[in-house]
Amino acid sequence: MADSEWDVLAEDEQQTFIKQYQEDLFSGVTSSAGSYPRFTIILGAQGAGKSTLSKSLRNTVVVSPDEVIRRLYKDLGYDLTQNNYDAQTGDFAMRVSYETMNKALALKYDIAYDAMSLSDLGNIFKVVKNFGYDFNIKAVIDDEYTSALNVEERKLQNNEEYIRYKQGKGRYPSGNPLEVSSQDSIISSMRLVDFLLQADKKNIRFEVYEPGKTEPAYVSRNGKNSFADYLENRKLCSAAEHEKRCEKLLRKAKEANNENAFLRLKLLQKEIRNL
Repeated sequence: MADSEWDVLAEDEQQTFIKQYQEDLFSGVTSSAGSYPRFTIILGAQGAGKSTLSKSLRNTVVVSPDEVIRRLYKDLGYDLTQNNYDAQTGDFAMRVSYETMNKALALKYDIAYDAMSLSDLGNIFKVVKNFGYDFNIKAVIDDEYTSALNVEERKLQNNEEYIRYKQGKGRYPSGNPLEVSSQDSIISSMRLVDFLLQADKKNIRFEVYEPGKTEPAYVSRNGKNSFADYLENRKLCSAAEHEKRCEKLLRKAKEANNENAFLRLKLLQKEIRNL
């Protein structure tokens, strides 16, 4: 990936950031003991729980562009109650992620990559195979409206934690600092399900996890049932449960005077009522 010109940090400052980020990320990680190190790509919509699954992996370098951005915002002192994200920030996060991943590949570390989109999958697969890695796909899926409401709840919580942090009353928020769209989360959920349905038909191996779980709820190529069967039989939240949660978040957004979140939640509420 070519270096992007970025006017927030000079090139030497960018290099210092990357070096420190990698040192912290690689701390305590040792090279894979197996003959084939493991590369795991973690798929899931925003708010589905990818980060939680990533943290459950032992002796693994977890590469996440979102985490790069979170750390960058903290170092630069950005106001998390504002949307500071732009294309240059995203380019820098991807640069840091790919440079970090390439270094971890050379060191034969087990790696997990928190993918931002399905478009990452093809290029990463080619690179990983050239390094002799065992390639794995883990997907975290949930009801798309649960994921969308998770996005809104986490953003509201992030803002609250940031305000307390600025007041010296708490730690810096650990959640995604981006102004993530709950509508994008719904679209990502639907695209991921379609992708997995096609992967299952093509006999590609993957594991599906429910949010917060560290054991797969479904494993493809297991000779028992199809991913379509799993989808049909899984338990989902009812529209009434979604609406109740949405009402709670609307009150929270109103109390926080967060007009953007309130408007997004009103749109979600309208969609939920039409389910």
